[in-house]
Amino acid sequence: MMKAEATESRQAAINVLQMIKHKEYMRKVRNEALRSQYINPREITG
Repeated sequence: MMKAEATESRQAAINVLQMIKHKEYMRKVRNEALRSQYINPREITG
């Protein structure tokens, strides 16, 4: 019983971490997209 609960809470923690990482990633992608709109398309960016 205790072991199952520990596994469940660990999985919940992993889920939260993944959600946070995903939010960070989406924000980064959105920032990149916004930035690219203001850059001259002919400019070559790394």
